[in-house]
Amino acid sequence: MLRAEMLNPLSVYGAKIEDHMKEGSIVPVAITCSLLRQAMEKGYAEVGCSNYLIDGFPRNEDNLYGWDKEMHNIVNLRRVFFIDCPDKVSHLP
Repeated sequence: MLRAEMLNPLSVYGAKIEDHMKEGSIVPVAITCSLLRQAMEKGYAEVGCSNYLIDGFPRNEDNLYGWDKEMHNIVNLRRVFFIDCPDKVSHLP
């Protein structure tokens, strides 16, 4: 989602996302939440999708607090999965 937005020439967030990716830093939570919200609204409008699995977010506590601040009135969060995978397993070819 972030890469697609970065490559979109009409994006208001593209340059900022690219800067964060080049620096190896986390994209601001407000941007990520805005893009997630847009994607969920589009999915609902186009096919009536109302259930989502968001992989890789939140990445830190700031993301979690930002999600709660930005999305608590919009999303009914029902479950969170935390999967802890040893490096030995996660780096298999």
